[in-house]
Amino acid sequence: MKIGILTFHNTTNYGATLQAYALSRTLKSSGADTIIVDYRNAGIENRERPQTWSSQHGVKNRVKWLIQNPFVCSKYRRFRDFSHKEFTFLPVDSAQPLVPQLEGLDAVVVGSDQIWNTGITGDDWNYFLPGDKQGLRKYSYAASFGQSDFDNATKQRMAPLLKDFDALSVREQEGTRLAADLTGKDVIQVVDPTLLLAKDEWMAVSETVDGAPVKYVLVYAIAEKARAIATGKRIAAERGAKLVIIHSSDPVISKPVVGAKNYYSLSPAQFVWLFQHADYTVTGSFHGLCFSVLMERDCSVILNSSKRNANSRVFSLLQLLGLEDIAGEGIHHIDYAPIRTRLHDAKESSLSYLNLVLGE
Repeated sequence: MKIGILTFHNTTNYGATLQAYALSRTLKSSGADTIIVDYRNAGIENRERPQTWSSQHGVKNRVKWLIQNPFVCSKYRRFRDFSHKEFTFLPVDSAQPLVPQLEGLDAVVVGSDQIWNTGITGDDWNYFLPGDKQGLRKYSYAASFGQSDFDNATKQRMAPLLKDFDALSVREQEGTRLAADLTGKDVIQVVDPTLLLAKDEWMAVSETVDGAPVKYVLVYAIAEKARAIATGKRIAAERGAKLVIIHSSDPVISKPVVGAKNYYSLSPAQFVWLFQHADYTVTGSFHGLCFSVLMERDCSVILNSSKRNANSRVFSLLQLLGLEDIAGEGIHHIDYAPIRTRLHDAKESSLSYLNLVLGE
């Protein structure tokens, strides 16, 4: 059975790349011939591609470019190398209707990640697979809308497209309600693909980070980064550990922290390694939480205090695993015995859905 995966794959976002890897790996291990649909969203392409010298205007911008470019290009190259090693691609013309180009596939799985967040995609409706499917089976896996509701015009456009899917699964509880209301279908909540792989499977793909401290507290946060770093500093001091920070952007935007080991250009495999070997983690990131749990690290989760909706997927996972108490800046010691049971049950439900996709 040949299955295409339509997701955010051409990116320098750790979570996006690793969820694509995990879903592909899970389907392959079940016997599917899995391929990534090489669809390129214009907005994401423009954001992710390293900028050229000629595109910089003015002395200030060119000085910034000289500082940023080595880090940006190094990270871009490492992500590209990881993708070329781990993925097989189905070439498509992103300027043309997508569904007619999927001839030869038995099914397409859309997801995971916020592929149905029209704000991120710039109203790119190809992620809803519009058009006559001509026998192609359409599924979503852990798709996310990125918000709890849309305006009426957007919902009216979404509804018939979602109804055309053979089965629907989403990542967040709020998305379950929204998709069910729009379609009248049964919609199930499944875990993020990264959680489908076991710890040893992630350890096998990880890549050593040279120069990393022997004992360290790892900080990975997008929002509330200052709070996360302050928390990490305090916990590192109490545990007699070094502070390690994974930055999501370059040193011009995300200033290096004095006294910490600052990483700007890790590969996805190195990202996994740092979580694997951390003494403790501090994160506000959804995938930071995923890998903290997968590697069974003690962890503090720093929630976004300014945007309540921004916490929905993080808090949804905390609730699923019974980890609500680790939200906050204190030091938390986690008993992973009950967490393993909860995660196992959630994985079994999610794998049952993928068996439906595989026709089993």
